[in-house]
Amino acid sequence: MQEAITITPEGLVTIFLGICGAIAIVGEAIKWVATALKKIHKPEEQQNEAIKKLDVRVTNVEARVSTFDRYFKNDQEKLNELLEGIRVLQRVNLVSLSHAIHGSGPDELKEAERELQEYLTRKEN
Repeated sequence: MQEAITITPEGLVTIFLGICGAIAIVGEAIKWVATALKKIHKPEEQQNEAIKKLDVRVTNVEARVSTFDRYFKNDQEKLNELLEGIRVLQRVNLVSLSHAIHGSGPDELKEAERELQEYLTRKEN
């Protein structure tokens, strides 16, 4: 036959205290695991934050580089135009000087004049 299980007030208190102790131990274990996981993931979080900051910086730098590239392209075009104008003017000066010294070369003067007119006409358009 089976014996009856009797619970005394002392037994009830013991069971209650055992359950409370188990809950406290499990709670501390969970707290310890959470702290350990947080410490383990901290370098990764720091790395992710650093990467986000670098992404923002790279985006800003790319925008500035793009702007400066446009400026440099415009400046290069202007410099090329100036260099072409200087070349034409130097040719005209050389032909004029040669004509003044030697008194000849009207064909060269006409060619230099045509070249200067062509350059100035191109500049107006």
